[in-house]
Amino acid sequence: MSKERKQELLKRIIEIERFFCNNETNESSRIRSLLDLLRADRLNELQEIVDKYPTSESLFTKLIEKLKDKSVYKTLKKITESQGEDESTLKGLFSLGTHVAIEIEHGSKEYGILLPIIHERIGKIVFGK
Repeated sequence: MSKERKQELLKRIIEIERFFCNNETNESSRIRSLLDLLRADRLNELQEIVDKYPTSESLFTKLIEKLKDKSVYKTLKKITESQGEDESTLKGLFSLGTHVAIEIEHGSKEYGILLPIIHERIGKIVFGK
């Protein structure tokens, strides 16, 4: 159990570094301190810190709510409720990717965490994998 938990926490640390940190010294030292906690097996303390950062699921929900007044909202809402794999879902995913790019352009780099998930879903629809 501990090995799996450590791997999951390491994955979250990598996400945090990639999507929530700029190249500032204090943020680099924050990542080093998270890795130190992981190495020291202080997993509960590390989990508390990691849990303060939004997950891809929470960012996905937040972005969809931001798009409530847009025409794509119904399609995106449908995507969250099921794993639809039709042309409408495909268009919605591309639109969602565009809105992620807009959020990143406006300084919300953390929304980039959604892009690999969106691309994976697009690939499943297009290639059936």
